[in-house]
Amino acid sequence: MTTMPPAPTPPPLGGAPRARWAAGRPTGLATATIGLTGGVAVATLLGAFASRAMYANFDKYVGSNPTIDGTYLASQGLSGLAFLLMLGSYITLALWMTKVHRRLTEAGEPQPLSEIWAWFVWLIPLANYVMPYIYFHGLNRRARSRAVGAWWLIYIGSGLASMVGGIQVFAASDFSAAFKDANDPLAGIDLSPLGTAGIVSAVLLVISWVFLASTLRTITARDLSPRVANPA
Repeated sequence: MTTMPPAPTPPPLGGAPRARWAAGRPTGLATATIGLTGGVAVATLLGAFASRAMYANFDKYVGSNPTIDGTYLASQGLSGLAFLLMLGSYITLALWMTKVHRRLTEAGEPQPLSEIWAWFVWLIPLANYVMPYIYFHGLNRRARSRAVGAWWLIYIGSGLASMVGGIQVFAASDFSAAFKDANDPLAGIDLSPLGTAGIVSAVLLVISWVFLASTLRTITARDLSPRVANPA
């Protein structure tokens, strides 16, 4: 009489093993980052329109008896909301960057920067104009998303637009009478260029977000497999 070996125990419902690299994709982090950065872009754009109206008559919002109206509240509220969303997106994006970095290095793809730099590339003055792109360029070596360069150039353009507004303020203002009258501390200072520059900057930020979202989706969806060295 032949004895049959026991049948293997089936995996629990929903517990079937998945491919390692597919299971390691940080899809949730990518989705959260896209949502948060999109919220930053929209809040910044809406806040820019409110701020333009405020900058046009900024003298009534400062001094010993400042005006607190809907324009002021909208500007400050949207600015605060954008800041909070930006903090959240900083965390989710850095986590996404580290996880993708780890997946790529484990698959044999060398990276130009170490994993920990995901938390610091945005914080170093001047270097933050280059280092985030270098980090993303490494993450994009396999996915080869064409949106990375467009995202970064437009994102930098958004920041430069704000700087241009500040330069225009200095060029158009007379600071000799500023801060001498408590009722009108900004006498002679024209802040209206900041309104237009803010809107241009915000529009560019929204456009850059579109390319960032495409970049995150493309890199996250890339199906990785460890590289095998060619035989000698």
